[in-house]
Amino acid sequence: MIDLYQYKVAWCPICNQGWVEIAKDTSSKELFLFCEECESEWDDPLNIKKDTSTRDKYGLVEVPSLAEIQDKKWYEYIIKDSNAYDARILEISQLTEDQIQAQYKKWGIENPISRLLYFVTIEVNKILLKGLGTSERDWNYSLINKEIRILISFENAGTIKKCNFQFKGILQKEDNIYLAIGDVIEIDESGRSFLLDCGVIITRALRANFKNIEVGDRVLIESIEFSLCNIEFEK
Repeated sequence: MIDLYQYKVAWCPICNQGWVEIAKDTSSKELFLFCEECESEWDDPLNIKKDTSTRDKYGLVEVPSLAEIQDKKWYEYIIKDSNAYDARILEISQLTEDQIQAQYKKWGIENPISRLLYFVTIEVNKILLKGLGTSERDWNYSLINKEIRILISFENAGTIKKCNFQFKGILQKEDNIYLAIGDVIEIDESGRSFLLDCGVIITRALRANFKNIEVGDRVLIESIEFSLCNIEFEK
């Protein structure tokens, strides 16, 4: 699977498990709509329905550029993320092989595909955050001291509790591990993630299952991994 998430346009009506996203056929270079979960395809962002989908009409897919999407006049259909920010890259450090294996073990992946992982320190809204960046292409060292558009999220959210704290915020515990207190402002249709307003930032929190949490609740998340996704190159 590749990272098309930044160009999502609708929730999939076929499998009800993933986003329909703008993709590009690697051979024809044609743009189309694609669900990575069930591999359903569409040609028109205004006609994403059960009875209008196709399968195997297109071949291998790649991530299109923002310019290609704009040329296709599809940019307006992209669902904009509240957790997208302009951030300055301050530091990029590659994880050692031992750190990479420890990270995959934490994720429960026994036979990982060999890939590079990075810790990336950013400045956003006048605060410093350290997150895990997972793409060699997006996190090359030439980005240091430059400003790019990123998505920020908390992965593998630990224990989530409702709380009555009068303040919101995030606290770094180690490397990219944080504690967060914030208000739930949106719950994803899939029920696997929610937007958390921590005061200084709004971030998406990902977790397989969470119960008894509703929009408007103030919650405490005791241990979460902060991750970064580069959605646009430098400005």
